[in-house]
Amino acid sequence: MNNKYSILRMLCLVAAATLFCLTAFAADVTAAEVEGTWEHVATSETPDGEAEPLDIAAITWTFNADGTGRYVQKVMGREMGRDMFWGLDGAKIQLMFKKGGKVKATYTVVRKGAEKMIWKNEKLGDYYHVEKR
Repeated sequence: MNNKYSILRMLCLVAAATLFCLTAFAADVTAAEVEGTWEHVATSETPDGEAEPLDIAAITWTFNADGTGRYVQKVMGREMGRDMFWGLDGAKIQLMFKKGGKVKATYTVVRKGAEKMIWKNEKLGDYYHVEKR
């Protein structure tokens, strides 16, 4: 009888590990999925964590089909914008401020959708909840 429960526990652990592996690693993202303007609406410490609204700033990224774009941050009424270049490496969105230049920011797409995504800011380690505008 005890052996039966040991096998059942083992099967549950295998199922949980499989589910973790399927959800923990981001799938590749395509340019078509990223193109457009995205707004940072909330931040969380984990992909499933409680998302805190981003009240102190407004941040948007515009990704054009030709690999150019614009990053805009508004803090207390002051807008700071910068033209950028972008590219993809699997599930990672990489931003550069000079064509062919050094990657200055990397966001890993951990959850993707047509209108909402969750990106991990690789430099800061937190998760950005973004919505398409």
